[in-house]
Order: sequence, then structure tokens, then C-alpha cells
Amino acid sequence: MSERVLVIEDNRALAENIAELLGDEGLDVTMCASSEAVERAVREHGFDLALVDIGLTGGQSGLALIPQLRRHSAYGEVIVMTGNATLHTALEAIRSGVHAYLPKPFAPEELVGLARRALAQVALKRERQALAQRLARSEALYRSVVETVEASILGLDVEGRVRFANRFAGECLGLPAGELEGRSLVELSDARTRRAIEQAMRDAVQGESVRDIETRHEVASSTRTVRWTLTPLVEALDVAQRALTEGPPTPAPRVLAVGLDITERLELERKSAEGQAMAAMGTLTTSLAHEIRNPLNAAKLQLELLIRRARKAGDALLEEQLRGPAQLVRTELERLSRLLEDFLNLARPRLPARRPLPLKELFDAVVTLEQPLAESAGVHLSIALTDAHLTVRADADKLKQVLLNLVRNGIDALRERGAGEVTLDAMRRPEGGVLVCVSDDGPGLAPEMAASAALQPFTTTKPAGTGLGLAIVQKIVAQHGGDVELGPREGGGTTVRFWVSD
Repeated sequence: MSERVLVIEDNRALAENIAELLGDEGLDVTMCASSEAVERAVREHGFDLALVDIGLTGGQSGLALIPQLRRHSAYGEVIVMTGNATLHTALEAIRSGVHAYLPKPFAPEELVGLARRALAQVALKRERQALAQRLARSEALYRSVVETVEASILGLDVEGRVRFANRFAGECLGLPAGELEGRSLVELSDARTRRAIEQAMRDAVQGESVRDIETRHEVASSTRTVRWTLTPLVEALDVAQRALTEGPPTPAPRVLAVGLDITERLELERKSAEGQAMAAMGTLTTSLAHEIRNPLNAAKLQLELLIRRARKAGDALLEEQLRGPAQLVRTELERLSRLLEDFLNLARPRLPARRPLPLKELFDAVVTLEQPLAESAGVHLSIALTDAHLTVRADADKLKQVLLNLVRNGIDALRERGAGEVTLDAMRRPEGGVLVCVSDDGPGLAPEMAASAALQPFTTTKPAGTGLGLAIVQKIVAQHGGDVELGPREGGGTTVRFWVSD
């Protein structure tokens, strides 16, 4: 499409000469002799270049038409022509932003040269605008991708400070994206992972890509684990920034950090590993249970027969000598039997038969069962249930086993002191389900016993403990769609909380 030129000149002979001259250059020329003709021409066809005579018929100034022309073309250039050049009109033309001020008479080649330069300027402005529009669309697209992708994207400078961050990074690191800027990724990580991210940053700044760097971040009372890939950015970003911004440049990003939140994935992997371990232990336990129970039962019978034979022989001294060892053997056999039963309880895959269960009724039953054991240890059992009608959908036998294990642990923790209290409480959670708490005012968790480690099988501080009680608790609660937490009780002691889904 050829460029459109308006010749605004009331001297028809001169206008026709200019039109012919520019038409030979391949330009589309329209002649106008009045403001009305100009308005109609620019409204219908627009223009790329307007050649405007300052002195039009009727005393009208061509300079007065320039605002009208600008309204119809943001890119068109204007060359004013005059046969009466004055300093005043030249200054007024310059203030109007014309491309050139051309006194008459002028040489044809001079006019053609000016027209070509003006049209080249128009083409440059159109190209620049088109590039700006494409850049804006591209920026909007990439910004949309960066803001919606479920990955943390950070631009880090040479010191490891955040220079840009997407929305997901803010959610993952626990701060709005705007507040992350200027913060160091190292200081946002916990102390255990800072050394790794510091070394990774040094390598990335030196031009080396670094993958699979894990950091941990405290977010809303939970710890999130993020796996990062750090990629060095080209130094041309500095040049681009200087070209696109005004004022002193800010430190440019030198490292692109892309992080994936793998907290849930690690938890699933942990639970999968535990499930596989439990399945293997279940297979082993089931296959060995029969072989263990037979000799265990035989040993119990033989022990009783031995005591009875000594009694029948009428040998009081022998009976007295056998009583102590026999009681010790009986106690150890009972412990082995309990250990085997704990193994079976941990390994059995039977799903809970859930039904509505009044918690007050369940708490009363547990307290009644454990009252003799508690009294022997000087421990008081109490129920702090504010809602006497609170119910939960659960397997009654399994949930009772959970509470019995937890109450016995509390009693054992207080036994050495010979006094204390174990309290049962429950409440409905705002997010659904029921939260049950069993707390004691004992010495609390041992320093070497982390809360998470205490839930693992075979972890115990009791001299004769099997280390399976809390593992069984966790398994039963998980079967009810919940989870278990151990923590300190306010005022001293330990609180075990578990929740059961509806």
C-alpha cells in the first residue's frame, strides 16, 4: 500500500505540479483547497504526510489546520510551505511540531527529499508502535504464565536478593510477592538449609546451573520444603534495563530461581514408605504368629504344671524356691504375648467399622477400665468434655484402643512421681471433624525424643516398653482420616492431639 499524501494548497496549478511530482514517486496524492475538504479527506482516508501552505485563500492560516490533522493521524508528518517566510511563522511552525518549514520557491528534488525523509519518519514511528504493541502482548502473556504457574519464580541479584517474584513464590515463602523484593533467599530459608543455597548462589553467579537444592521455610506455623533450580541469566539484561527505565538502574537479576513446593510430595513418600514397611511387617508377623503362639502357650502350660507338681509333692521348700522364678517367667511370657498382640494390631489391615459414637460414653468407659491402674500409680483421671453430646463417626473398639494406649502412657509418665493428672478432652473443629486431646502434667517428652520420632515403631523410653503403642495409635487415627500430634502441655507435661474426620 502506497503512502498517502495531502497537498493543502489553494493555488491549483502549484498543487497539481506537486501532486504530479510526488505521484511519479509512487505516492498516493490528494489535493485540498479548504479546511472542509481537508476534514473530509483525512476522515475518509487518513494521511501519512501533509504539505500545508501557510497562506490559504480568505486569510486562513494553514498552521491552524495542524491540530485538526493531528487528531486524525498520530503518526502523520507535516511540512509547511510559505511564500512569505517570517521568523514568527517559523517559530509557530516549530511549536506545532512540523517536520520541516519549506520556503517558496523550492527545487523539486528538495521537496521530494523532504517528503521521503518525512515518510521514513512515519514508517519508523509505525514500526516502533507495532513493536511496542507486540512487546506489550508478549509481556502480558509471559506475565500471565509466570503469575499462574504453580511454581515459585524468583529473579536474584549477585547478592542473592530478590528482584522480582511471582504470586506463587509469595504464597510458598509466606510473604506477599511485593514484600519479597530486596529480601535474601538465604535469610528466608531456615538455618539447616542456608549453607546449601549460599553455595548454589555462588555457582549460579559464576555461570553454572544448579539443580535440586532444597530449602525449608517456616510458613504459618508449618514448614514448607522447596526444591530449587538456579539458572544464570545473561548480562544483556543490564543493557535492556538501562534502555527501558529512567533514573538510576536497580541491581539486575543475575540468577533465575525456579522452586517447586515438595512438602506434600515428601509427606506422601514418607507415608508410602511407612505403608510398605507396615505391609512387610504384617506379612512377617502373620506368618510367625502361629509359630510363636504355640511354644508360648506350651511354655505357660508347662510352667503351671511345674508349680502344681511341686505343690502336689508337698515339698513346701521347693514350692517356695520355685515361686519367685516362676513369677518372673510368667511376667516375661505375658510381656511376649502382649508384644505379639501389639505386632498383630499394627499389622492387621482391617478397616474401621465407623458409626456415630458418643464421646462422653467412650471417655467414661476408658476411665472405668484404667481407674485401678491409675490409683495404683497415684494418678487422677479426669474428663474435661464441655459438650456432653459430642459424637464422632468412628470404630468404637479401635478408638477405645487409641485412648487406652494414650491414658496408659500418661499414667506411666507419672508413675515415678506417684501423683499427677491425666485429662481427656474433645471438641469439634471449625474445618470439620473432631479433635481429641489426652494430656498429662508429667515431665514431658524426653529431650532425646522428638515429637515425630515418638510416633515411629519401636521408639520408646520405657525400660520394658515395646515402642509400638503410639505407632498403633497413629495407624488407627490414619484409618479414620486423621493425624496425630505430640507437643508440650501448657504448664508442663505432654499433650497428644488427634483428629478424626467426619
